[in-house]
Amino acid sequence: MHVDRRALLKVLPLAAVVLAAPVSGLRAEEAYISRVGGEVTAQNFGGFAERASKSLNSFMGLKISVADGEHDGLMAQEIGGLLIISMRKGDVELSFPSGYRKDGGRFFFDGFYSVTYAGENQGITGLHLVPAKTMDVDAAGKPVKDFAIGDLPPPAKGG
Repeated sequence: MHVDRRALLKVLPLAAVVLAAPVSGLRAEEAYISRVGGEVTAQNFGGFAERASKSLNSFMGLKISVADGEHDGLMAQEIGGLLIISMRKGDVELSFPSGYRKDGGRFFFDGFYSVTYAGENQGITGLHLVPAKTMDVDAAGKPVKDFAIGDLPPPAKGG
């Protein structure tokens, strides 16, 4: 099958607007910047992903670690230049192009990230987190609110 790249490039920006519009319209902007700390596990990933989705089109601070590989359905692996963190049968995938370090079989994060919608594929919502510049985070003019990852509530069902 032949794909006309020029035609595809004309359609993709419109498709991105159509796909992003419903998601961005659902989230009210928070009055603070969330900063999450702790170890990401299969048990708390849902709350962590929900907090990231509430930070859509804004910033999120991370002071977390996650084990490399798959543990209890939680997967953290580098694929095609991205670190992907997700649950095996989950509906949210977090991707990071940089802003982390790997040491002793774990990935470590310590900084602020810009959170954007990366699209949806087969029912899985992608969120892309890119390291943010300190001056951009400061310019947002919002206080930082710290959350322990284990205290984050799981996502609401059906909402």
